[in-house]
Amino acid sequence: MKKTILSIIAFFLFITIQLNATIEAGSPTIFCSVNSLSDFKYTVGSGPSVEQAFTISAENLTSNLVVTAPTNYEISPLLGTSFISMNNITIAHSAGIVSDIVLYVRLKQGLSANSYIGNISSTSVGATTKNIVLSGNVMNPPSISTSVTSITGLFNFYNIGQSVIKSFVVSGTDLKSGIIITPPYNFEISTTGSSFTNSAITLPFSGSTFSPTTIYVRLNPSIYPSYNYTGNLSISTVGAVTKTVTLEGRSSYKPSITTSKSAISGLNYFASSGPSAEQLFTLNGNDMMDVMVVTAPTNFEISKTGGSSFVGQSSLTFNATNYMLGTTTVYVRLKAGLTANSYSGNLTCESSNATTKTIALSGIVSNKPVLNVTGSPVSGLNYNLNNGPSVDKSFTVSGSSLSSLVFVYAPANFEISTTSGSAFSATNAIILPQSGGNVGQTTIYVRLKAGLNVGNYNENVIVASTGATNQTVSLSGMVIDQFGLTVSETAFTGLDYLSGSGPSADKLFTVSGNSINSIVIITAPTNFELSTYSGASFQGSNQLILQPVYGVIYTKSIFVRLKSELQVGTYTGNITVSTAGYATKSLSLTGKVSTPVVLTPESAYYEPRNNGTLTFSNNWLFSRNIGNYVNLNDQLGAEQMVRSMTVRNGKMLFCNRSNGNQIVSVDGVTGIRNTLTLANNVFTYIDRNKTYTADSVYSAVTPCNDIKVDNSGNVLVGNMITNGTLHYQIWKIDMATGNGSVLIDQKDLDILFPGRLIRFDYFNVSGNVNDSAFIYAVCTSLNSVREMYRWTITNGVASPRPEIIPLDKAQDPAFGSSIMVCPIDNENFYFDGDKTYPFKYNIRTGINDSFKNYSAIVDSVTMPGRFWKMSQNINGIKEFKIGDETFLIVAATNNSFTSLYPSSTFRIFKYPKNNNDIGKLQCLWSFPQAGMGNGVQYYRAAIPEVEVNGDKATIYVYYGENGYGVYELTSKPDGTYTNVEELTDKITLHIAENNIVSNKMLERIEVYSLTGQLLRSAVNTMSVQKPGIQGVYIVKMNNGSGVQQSQKIVIR
Repeated sequence: MKKTILSIIAFFLFITIQLNATIEAGSPTIFCSVNSLSDFKYTVGSGPSVEQAFTISAENLTSNLVVTAPTNYEISPLLGTSFISMNNITIAHSAGIVSDIVLYVRLKQGLSANSYIGNISSTSVGATTKNIVLSGNVMNPPSISTSVTSITGLFNFYNIGQSVIKSFVVSGTDLKSGIIITPPYNFEISTTGSSFTNSAITLPFSGSTFSPTTIYVRLNPSIYPSYNYTGNLSISTVGAVTKTVTLEGRSSYKPSITTSKSAISGLNYFASSGPSAEQLFTLNGNDMMDVMVVTAPTNFEISKTGGSSFVGQSSLTFNATNYMLGTTTVYVRLKAGLTANSYSGNLTCESSNATTKTIALSGIVSNKPVLNVTGSPVSGLNYNLNNGPSVDKSFTVSGSSLSSLVFVYAPANFEISTTSGSAFSATNAIILPQSGGNVGQTTIYVRLKAGLNVGNYNENVIVASTGATNQTVSLSGMVIDQFGLTVSETAFTGLDYLSGSGPSADKLFTVSGNSINSIVIITAPTNFELSTYSGASFQGSNQLILQPVYGVIYTKSIFVRLKSELQVGTYTGNITVSTAGYATKSLSLTGKVSTPVVLTPESAYYEPRNNGTLTFSNNWLFSRNIGNYVNLNDQLGAEQMVRSMTVRNGKMLFCNRSNGNQIVSVDGVTGIRNTLTLANNVFTYIDRNKTYTADSVYSAVTPCNDIKVDNSGNVLVGNMITNGTLHYQIWKIDMATGNGSVLIDQKDLDILFPGRLIRFDYFNVSGNVNDSAFIYAVCTSLNSVREMYRWTITNGVASPRPEIIPLDKAQDPAFGSSIMVCPIDNENFYFDGDKTYPFKYNIRTGINDSFKNYSAIVDSVTMPGRFWKMSQNINGIKEFKIGDETFLIVAATNNSFTSLYPSSTFRIFKYPKNNNDIGKLQCLWSFPQAGMGNGVQYYRAAIPEVEVNGDKATIYVYYGENGYGVYELTSKPDGTYTNVEELTDKITLHIAENNIVSNKMLERIEVYSLTGQLLRSAVNTMSVQKPGIQGVYIVKMNNGSGVQQSQKIVIR
């Protein structure tokens, strides 16, 4: 081979190689330094591959040498950054010679993951093609996967040195190296669930694919509580995007659950009358990691609310707030519909990692006790006057499924015994013991008592046993005066009047007789008079004569009254009814002529409201501030002993326990007081003695604490109890005699409703207690659950136990003490406690309206320029209507002495028409403007009551220890009222010597008593003679030009 000289000229897209040589002739041959090149690789998105070199040469060529790259590869004569991507390179020969030339090849960029194989071909005419086999791979990048991106709830329990362990799974593909897992500070990791470390862990490389591997994580158990911790755990490997798992934990103590009770028993009821009464317990959770689940055992059910809102469920879930569950009440009861049996089971309280708490529940479903009586009614228990008692007759009593003794109670005028003809008693109940729950048929004998007056007697024996429906036996008997006179009454009292306004009202009695052979003479005592006519037709006489017809005096009505024009004093005497041959009958009389009470009105003037359609004024007021309610003689009773007031037929009724149990009546017009002493048996009850051997009579605690009138005028009085072991009583009072009949005698409240701190101060009533009604009392114990107790009256009989109505949705945290309830209807009520402003509450939906955010708690209208805020710690509220207008009176300010507002006042508001939203109330007046005083009281009572007649409401108010009075509100929405303050010719009055004097000439002036009696009048004058007796009077005036005016005036 001859020597060759090569010169190479490179261009951008081709290479020309010029050869100047002398070559001997031979076969064209191509030489390559390698037969194959492999391991061309890169990851998706990061090509091209690293280039590799090969050397090529040739001899005896007759044409150029062409080097061609396969698809997906590229070649270049230059290296690295100078690489020129070419698909083929043409090399010129020189005298048939191509000396060794180094070329470079690489896998193209932008390829997808795959394997790529091809041949670099080197060709020239006449030469055998030389191939270099290429192989390479485009790979996916390394990838790490985790089963989660965050882990929460990594609690540690410092007090026991433990932590909650949680885990996740890590895996990888296309890896090039091992996986490194690095925990954040305060967290630890492990591959085994033990031997935790805060240092990084390397999972060794075992191939490009890393099988799923579990990693455990926890919060360092030694971190002191109570703090929250977060951090990112990192998972990394060469070439892969680092993964993070967010960790959240809290250093804490071990979750704990506490319950107020470990056992609840007494969840009992009688078959077919379930469910049982609910009982309650409270639970708390500390350091909670999760919800708390309370699960009832079989046959029991639980609820977050009690009473009528109880919703029975088998389990309840409670969410924690900031890892804590505050004191939470749960109600539990035995399910309805169970058969007679004993039931028990464990209620569980559970939360993650807390020790489960259990409460043992037990209850009994018993067959309902049944009492049976036969032989009712018993009639014909009669005897002749002075020849009693009657013969005895009998009825029988039996019982089954009983749990206690059977008591048989005699009514007032009959007596009972288990032996015919002996051992009769009218005061002691007959007690029948039960054996195995049964009382066999037992005969009870009954008779009409001796010593009774002539008349008919119809009463009931009551048969009672715990849990059983009371049974009654109707009794009827007569005391007969076979011959002679009968007078229907034996005594009259209350034949009274005020000095200067007699005679008294008349009263009625009847006279009848049999076998009468001569005239009957009826004679009145001195100072009294008789008539056979009433009212305006009364024709007074000292004596009346009745003529028998064939020996019979048919029933004749006779009226009696105290004569007029008597001096102040008390008058007594006896009416006598006599006829030949028979003993004289008598009827005792008592009457009184009283000095008129000096009634002092408040001196303040109340501006009319709403364009004069609403007017307000005071009739009279007794108060500490005025000075007429300071001395004991002025006051209604001893200090702290007169705690409530109601109104019936124009008379204010006050319950008073200053000297026994009394009702003090104050006439709303005259102010005259009368006292009714209640019968000795009122606020007493019969119960077994401590040895359970006999009945004893006990007195109910704190009697005569509250008084109410139902919708039909029945007067009710109630006592106060401070715990559930005491008898709570409501009595209906006969206002003529002071006798009472017990309506509610609720005992064993602590057994019926265990776990409650029960206290009842005040009650209220809706309906007619002789027929259908509800009695309400609010539990006012400061530490108790907020709830109202409601007794249902059906056919005049109270339910044996009250229904509990929870008040748990009320917004105020505590109602405070002495809570008063004012029913609007059966589901809506006003409540007022000493820690709340008054609010309205619906027992189904919860609180629905409140003074809390209402600007009218500040009165800026009664005294312009003054701002009087309402107080929370005095209770009293009353809603009423005049026509279609609705008004509200509330106890406004307490008895504290302050310059910010007058002490001891009330406030009257008006609702807009058809909108009873407290937020829309219009404040009308606060009264009295000067307040009543700052006498101390402990029972938080300021009572408003209202009677409405037409367009006028008479408002009666009593503020305990500070006074009472009467106001009038008139509503004339038709605009008939004339606002005299706006008239230029307004009439004013004053007293001058013995005259009432006007500032203008009057066409007519008239003076009336408060009862409406015309006392003085004059025409065409400026004055009229004043009445001779001190008091309050009404003066009506007409000036002849259309202005008519009425004004009250005080004569001193």
